[in-house]
Amino acid sequence: MIVQLGEWVLRQACTEAARWPQPLSIAVNVSPVQFMLPNLCERVAAILEEIWRLTGWSRK
Repeated sequence: MIVQLGEWVLRQACTEAARWPQPLSIAVNVSPVQFMLPNLCERVAAILEEIWRLTGWSRK
């Protein structure tokens, strides 16, 4: 369940950040369980791509 919660938190943080003036940085804590996932980077990248596509948030 921590993996799903972590992904939800990242999605929410990115969605909220997309509403703020740019440039903007965010930080999201990652659990030790998530760090053990072999595809953590791919999962984070997929969430970022999703948010960029849905909100038009800049990759800069």
